[in-house]
Amino acid sequence: MLHELQKHQFWQVLPLFHGYLQDPMMHAAIEGRSKGRVYVDDPADPEAAFVWTGTECAYVVGGQDNLEFLRALHELAVEEIMPAAKSDGRDYLSLFSFPRSYATELESLFSDQIPLRTPLCTFSFDEDTFLSRHFAPPRQMAGAAALKRIGKEELAKPENSYLAGEIAVYWGSIDSFLEDGTGFGALEGENLVSWCYVQAYGQGSQTIDIWTAPGHRRQGLGTLVAAAVIAKSLSDGYAPFWICDKANVASRRLAEGLGFQYTGDIFLVDVPFEPYSFYCGLAEHFFLPQGECRQAAEAYDRAFSVQQGEAQDYYRAAVSWSLAGDRGRALKYLQKAIDTGWKDMERVASEPAFAALREAT
Repeated sequence: MLHELQKHQFWQVLPLFHGYLQDPMMHAAIEGRSKGRVYVDDPADPEAAFVWTGTECAYVVGGQDNLEFLRALHELAVEEIMPAAKSDGRDYLSLFSFPRSYATELESLFSDQIPLRTPLCTFSFDEDTFLSRHFAPPRQMAGAAALKRIGKEELAKPENSYLAGEIAVYWGSIDSFLEDGTGFGALEGENLVSWCYVQAYGQGSQTIDIWTAPGHRRQGLGTLVAAAVIAKSLSDGYAPFWICDKANVASRRLAEGLGFQYTGDIFLVDVPFEPYSFYCGLAEHFFLPQGECRQAAEAYDRAFSVQQGEAQDYYRAAVSWSLAGDRGRALKYLQKAIDTGWKDMERVASEPAFAALREAT
């Protein structure tokens, strides 16, 4: 059985997280600045806890050998937490767990949802390195993108509705962000082509989110907006916090350029609400753009383990496996694409990823 704590009791779980990752997102919930919820196994003397931030992020500590706690955790997540997160536009629940070996128990607990265990890179921040490189972030780049603090005007524009929606989810409202948060964007003309903002703050640290439009990447815009946010965080007395997927090489390089130093990996367990669309989207929009072809191919395999695929997804799986160097699986999925309605044979004949297949035949 799990017991929900009242906000004035949230602090009771802090000792359980001592020595583990101190994510500001988690602390924002514990400090009562988000719509997060906190549960424990025993309100009088907790040994295990579950902290939900009100977004896709949740944190579990202790109880990995307590079957009653695990069953109650699963019931809570499936019946309350996941539906609530889904209603806010989330596609999955990300479970941070401590100690490190806990990921195996969570994978088993949520096996029906086809969970994904992902290594995350953690970092420490070296302020001296940051200041030596970014003491005075430029107001404008050579490509004519101007730096501007994100305010009400930017968030009110229809073309920035995604950013405004994300900020509203993490901060509870746009007004809360404008009052206590920080964000900077790179503008090309009137268009916001890159942005970085503080997602949450807690225990003296701030975690940030960053994005750059595909056509504007590798131009230094990510560094521009992130450095501006970090400089403001430091001036406000907060330490910046950074974690990223191990496969996201661009994020790791950006972090290092900003003065973060790699400190090791932890495991995250993502529990998708709709596994088929989750894994197809992960392959198409994350792994393939990162050049992680085998991971993309394996993500398609997971999707097809849930249900029969659609023709375009089988085609993309064939591309992924061909790029990963597995001719047999590439041919298998190409045939499945054709069998389920793929008609564009001219594209098959000219597909660069299939060059090796054509040479083999």
